[in-house]
Amino acid sequence: MRHKIMDNNEASSEMISSIDQRSNGLRVPFGRRGNRLYGPSEVIRGKSCDCVCPGCGTALVANKGERKREYFSHWRGAECSGGYESAVHLMAKQVIEDTKQAFCPSFSTRIEKEAYPGHLLSEDVNRESSLLAFDSVKLEQTAEGLRPDIVACLKDGTEIYIEVHVTHAVSDDKRSRFANKNMFEIHLAHLTLEDVQDMERFRHEVLEAAPRDWIACQLHNDEIETARAYLDARVQRYRAEHQARLDEESRKRMEQKHEEAQKLARKHQIAERREQLRQQYHAPLQALRRMVQDDGAAVRNQSLLEGAESSTPAILERLNVTPWPPCLDVPIEGDWILNAHRTIWQAYIYENCIVSKAKNTTLHTNLIKQRIVRQFGLLDWAAALVNLKYRYKQQGKARGQWYGRKGIWFLEDKENAMIPSPYSIVHKFMESLVKEGLLEQAQPGTGLFVIRENNIAALHAARARKDEEHRLAQEAADRKEQAALEAHRAQEQSRLAIARKIREERIQSLIQVITSLKQSGHDSLMRCEHCGDHRPYQDGNCAVCGHPRLWEVHLTESYLSTLNYRLRCVPGIVLDTRSTRQITNEGAELMPHFDCPDAN
Repeated sequence: MRHKIMDNNEASSEMISSIDQRSNGLRVPFGRRGNRLYGPSEVIRGKSCDCVCPGCGTALVANKGERKREYFSHWRGAECSGGYESAVHLMAKQVIEDTKQAFCPSFSTRIEKEAYPGHLLSEDVNRESSLLAFDSVKLEQTAEGLRPDIVACLKDGTEIYIEVHVTHAVSDDKRSRFANKNMFEIHLAHLTLEDVQDMERFRHEVLEAAPRDWIACQLHNDEIETARAYLDARVQRYRAEHQARLDEESRKRMEQKHEEAQKLARKHQIAERREQLRQQYHAPLQALRRMVQDDGAAVRNQSLLEGAESSTPAILERLNVTPWPPCLDVPIEGDWILNAHRTIWQAYIYENCIVSKAKNTTLHTNLIKQRIVRQFGLLDWAAALVNLKYRYKQQGKARGQWYGRKGIWFLEDKENAMIPSPYSIVHKFMESLVKEGLLEQAQPGTGLFVIRENNIAALHAARARKDEEHRLAQEAADRKEQAALEAHRAQEQSRLAIARKIREERIQSLIQVITSLKQSGHDSLMRCEHCGDHRPYQDGNCAVCGHPRLWEVHLTESYLSTLNYRLRCVPGIVLDTRSTRQITNEGAELMPHFDCPDAN
């Protein structure tokens, strides 16, 4: 339990000093007559006020003047240092005794309890400052062997002990003895002279506004116990929930360990089974590696080719083609699995599935694959792997397992990839015939093809005719383009000749104009950087071409001697100002340019 209580034993020296200054400025703010205190304004003037100092008991004089503030002073004696403190202290008790009421301090306490290690729960009890009305108020009555400043009793008989702090806070002994009682302290050390002299303000400070705090408080014990009971219930609930979480986490850990153990055991079982099955197919796998990774495929292809040489002439005669068509000798990866050279089985497909069929007939890759396998057969050990891969694919798809896409589950991915697929071999050959123009794929991504042309010789003849027609058309187009190019060149040469003539005429005309201006007495002219026009000084743009850049040039002998070269370097010199005809900049770029000595 923690109470929000101010420690008054730590009063600073500055506060005591300020109290001393106030006591020196106002010797005794209240005088005592009998058992009551009075202010200077409440008694008659002079020693007749019949008041004594609350601190030392010396007779007081009530001083009342028109200009000075009313005050008490000691009669024929030095002012005592304790008079101010005693007067303020006693008057505060008198105010509470007269009114039988006072505001108690606010109350705040927190109850904490550990729900489980590392987690605290708490409940707060908070009450704002409230007015206490007393049935009785007694001063300086002994309680617990000590004398509290005020003993006030509530209507229900509860005693409230009140301490008034002016310069001396509640002692540790008093705090200890009243720890199980209701005691609070009112702090008046901060009051100014004006606060003390203004009785209404002083009463307000004493009863309500001045800071106050509990030394000990038992008024809210019932609420504290209620909060403690609620906290105990919360703690029990939290502990039960925490234990349930711990039990659930423990159960899940046990289940996880059991599952991991089962997975590990299953993994070991699968590894043992994988190794057993791999041993059963050790020989075919070794042969597969030699065929794919070594030179086994090349050796087998050479052997099959040698066996096919005797059958080639008869096939060419039946197909009525010579030499052997490249489209029936298409290398396809993995075709070593067939017991026939690629020229033989590809010619078989062409002869029995295309030549013998009408155009627009639909061909099924799977049916053709079945015919090829029946006709030529597969390499025995490879056929066992192919059938095993197909069986596991079907099984994996039915079970929704990963090996439904790869094939034999106990083989590595690269080993599954090395096993050829007869269907894929035939399908790739059919796709090559699409590029050749014999077939057309009915639907993308399917094994359906449509016959577009069923005769290689006719296809080649038609292709040759098209190539010849294209060649002749290209030659005609080339001749036409050459004629147009020559006509354009002739036209361009004519245009350039005209441009050169106009350019020369323009240059000579400018030279004559400049020479004439020189002879008429002009030593300098304005020159257009674009068209080369020279004329006496002028503002604005060129009068001939409108160009904004005009430069002043001096008609020196050196300048006039190089004028012909300078004018040839001007970009807009081809402008014909004598008519509406204009030679374009493109034509100017085609004309030769000259290096101008001393062009600057």
